[in-house]
Amino acid sequence: MFPLISALIKTAFNVALVGGAYRMESFIAEFSNLLLMKLKKK
Repeated sequence: MFPLISALIKTAFNVALVGGAYRMESFIAEFSNLLLMKLKKK
């Protein structure tokens, strides 16, 4: 029973890690796009 629980926790942690990294990456991409647009307007 316990190994199953620890495996589930590890899987959930990995999924959260990957999801967080992906969100951060897309956030940085959006942010840099906004900066580029503002620089071009000047």
